[in-house]
Amino acid sequence: MQTLSGYLESYECINDVIVARFLTGTSEPDPEGPPVLTLTLESDDSSAQVLDLLKRLKEADDWLYLYYSPGAPLQIESEFGDEYSIQHPSLNVKLSAYECSDFARLARVHYADANKQRALVHTQKLHLARIREMISEQCTRIDIKSQGHAAGTTARTLYEQQLSFLRRLLLAAEA
Repeated sequence: MQTLSGYLESYECINDVIVARFLTGTSEPDPEGPPVLTLTLESDDSSAQVLDLLKRLKEADDWLYLYYSPGAPLQIESEFGDEYSIQHPSLNVKLSAYECSDFARLARVHYADANKQRALVHTQKLHLARIREMISEQCTRIDIKSQGHAAGTTARTLYEQQLSFLRRLLLAAEA
């Protein structure tokens, strides 16, 4: 039995042949197993139901589990437990490797993800810089306040302890 978990990438009817491509959800450029399941069948009076099912699957964009054995119907189960079956005399199912368009899609996905990560890192750097600035300002205020107390007094000792902690915090924030 051949299996694939992923999503319906596309479907179309060309020259009376219905073609549907299901892709695994992985974004690995070199997956261990075949990442594409291609379904083909000749269009006839009964294939309208198949096209309707494919349309609903594409619109729902659910995660799908596909099971197929030669000569048997293609069994499809959605992530929510909905079960479907595609049976047709001309049904042909094959597992295959990515096509060039799939690699282009993978490149777009990775590029978009890298840009998103870069933006998140930039935002976090800005937040961290602001936190360091606030700690530094607090160090200056505490240092000034501590100068108003004689060395060895409780207040001066507490200010020095706070100052020591905040300076360690600054060092940790810069690491």
